[in-house]
Amino acid sequence: MRKDGIVWHSGYRLEKRHSPDEEPYQVIEGHHNCPLNEGLDRIWQLVIGGSASHYNNAGALMVVGSGTQAANATQTGAQGTQSATAGMTTSYPTTKGETAKMYFKAEFGTAAANFPWQEWLVTDLDGVDLNRKVESLGTKSGGTWSLEVYLQLQGA
Repeated sequence: MRKDGIVWHSGYRLEKRHSPDEEPYQVIEGHHNCPLNEGLDRIWQLVIGGSASHYNNAGALMVVGSGTQAANATQTGAQGTQSATAGMTTSYPTTKGETAKMYFKAEFGTAAANFPWQEWLVTDLDGVDLNRKVESLGTKSGGTWSLEVYLQLQGA
């Protein structure tokens, strides 16, 4: 008997710059994160035409935080004592023309999010989080860091 299934693929790219106009001095890429139940519920609300916030350029946000607790689908919000939120950069979210895949990108300038980056999430204006990733990405102390995340759903 064949099982129905959807596979969640995800990844990220963090670019660290001393200033916004410079080339990155470090790039970190990785895969995997935890889809969160509240975000999956929000997707269904949007599918049926609900009036919930949308994950568009005006409504999607990126959160980075200092939490190190392992990701769990029932969590809501950043788990650490420090966190910062940034809106999407121009033209994000975008599919980049790829099937069933969405890219989110936010930039944290010199004065923002200066603490250890241990977790990140994609959220909306209501604070409904799609996903959470726990991984040490370094300690930001100035400069501009931009984080791009992709989320993809595929039939199994």
